[in-house]
Amino acid sequence: MGWDISSLVAKALTLMAMVSIVGGFFCMYLVVKSGSQVRLYLINYIKIGALVGVIASSLYFFIQVGAFSQTGLKGMFDLTMITILAQSGLGYASLNRVIAFTLVLAPISYKAKGYPKTEITYGFFSVFLIVISGLLIAYSFSQIGHVAELQIGARFAIGFHVLAISLWIGSLFPLFYLCKVEEIARLQKIMQRFGELAIVFVAVLILSGLYLLLQLLESPIELISTPYGITLILKLAGVSALLFLGALNKMRLVPNLKNNIGVSNLKRSIQYEIYVAFVVLIITAYLTTLIGI
Repeated sequence: MGWDISSLVAKALTLMAMVSIVGGFFCMYLVVKSGSQVRLYLINYIKIGALVGVIASSLYFFIQVGAFSQTGLKGMFDLTMITILAQSGLGYASLNRVIAFTLVLAPISYKAKGYPKTEITYGFFSVFLIVISGLLIAYSFSQIGHVAELQIGARFAIGFHVLAISLWIGSLFPLFYLCKVEEIARLQKIMQRFGELAIVFVAVLILSGLYLLLQLLESPIELISTPYGITLILKLAGVSALLFLGALNKMRLVPNLKNNIGVSNLKRSIQYEIYVAFVVLIITAYLTTLIGI
């Protein structure tokens, strides 16, 4: 049980790191005209996410080594087991994640030197590294679990699914922060732009999720007859709650951003989204770790 809980925590931290860097960079685009305080917050948000990602991804691999070795904590450093798992899907996925988080950490740490005294601009090389890191993270999910045994369509679907949910969930903390510091007029414009773009990645999230369900389940009855299916239902309920709150924000709360009361209502709704998103990430960690999606 100890290894299971440790694996779950390490995977959950990895997922949180993943959504923070993807959502963080997305919000950097949304707030391009905002002040230095907002941009500095996002820089730190991404840096912390990348650092946690490097540590959690590495730790997850060594926890699996220890779990397979079954010789206590010292088993985490069993060279024979490390060699074996390093050549498995787990090893390749862990390596890709560590590389991806490092590719994010390096340029943003370098660019952040001297900020906000000097403005941050990302050239082609930095953007290239960031894109590669996102693709590596998405690809890593196709290297392990049941998806690794499916055809290439399912592997692409899991990649799109991961990126879409990361764009959405990873943007929540920055948007919550914007409600505290941004001018109401600018906040409304940012939220409107987010809502417009959210339509795209929510559509990708739903379509890729449905495709994966069709590929992973042999029969609809598995949704209620297996631990895997029941956990999936819980995740779907969480995502549905996020969709409801997101629709509420877009259709009602953002158009009513005219005063501090409107800002407070939006901030409260985003706070609820953060709570639900946290539960969804924990369920996802459980699915991908203890059940093995």
